[in-house]
Amino acid sequence: MKNQRNQQCLALLLCAASLAACGSKQGETDEQASQPFVEYTAAQGDDIHRHAEVNMNGSVRVGGHTYDYSINGVPCDSLPVVTDDEGTRYADNLFQLIIKRDGEAFVNRTITKASLSHKLTSEFRQNGILDGIIYDDRQSGLRFRVSVSFPESDVHTPLLIQVGSDGSLVYERDIQAEQDE
Repeated sequence: MKNQRNQQCLALLLCAASLAACGSKQGETDEQASQPFVEYTAAQGDDIHRHAEVNMNGSVRVGGHTYDYSINGVPCDSLPVVTDDEGTRYADNLFQLIIKRDGEAFVNRTITKASLSHKLTSEFRQNGILDGIIYDDRQSGLRFRVSVSFPESDVHTPLLIQVGSDGSLVYERDIQAEQDE
């Protein structure tokens, strides 16, 4: 029931994102056009643009276990600021991934762009921000899709976080998403 409610909320979010992305650019794939629209804001007197906070929860059954996950993302002023070609400055984001297995603590990790740096090009390490993390329901297993992008653009590097049965995290390129683009 909870999973069904989360799927309905995700469907509504994607629908709203699709409406916000109306008028997508020629050559854009359906997946790019349906990426959630993110509005950046800068506080008065502050020229650093910040991503909206993200709080998502879900539940999935994998391998006979129930996994409840929580993804919380916030702009983080202690991370290096990213400046685009026009001089606009953006705060990078920090995400907390919390997973319980059968009600017991299983994973509690802070993820930043630096956590993924070994899978990023130097251009994305320097000019990208950690844009988002969502549960990956394309295949079985406990995986999360990650996007590192240039701020306010469709240019991104898709990555995956594979969660091991011992709670370990393995970061890898999302080859399927790259091929779909």
